Amino acid sequence: MYCPLYSFTPNPSTFEIRCISRGAVTFLIVDDNAVIRRLIRSILACRTGEIHECADGLDALSAYNALRPDFVFMDL
Repeated sequence: MYCPLYSFTPNPSTFEIRCISRGAVTFLIVDDNAVIRRLIRSILACRTGEIHECADGLDALSAYNALRPDFVFMDL
C-alpha cells in the first residue's frame, strides 16, 4: 500500500508504520467493547506513537478534532 505521508512494510513479521512528515504516529481506537480496545492497544503498544481510546462515536468526534490522529481504528 502506498501513501505519500506514511511508509508501510507489508511483511507482518516486521510490520512498521512511520509517519514520514511528523515523526511519531498518533492512533485513535474507537469501540464500545473494552476488550477489543484493549486488544488493539496491545497490538499497537510496541509501535512508536500515542494511543488514545474512545468508547463511542461522540467521544471519538471530539477526540478526532482535538488530536487529529494519523490512524483511526473503529468498527461500524
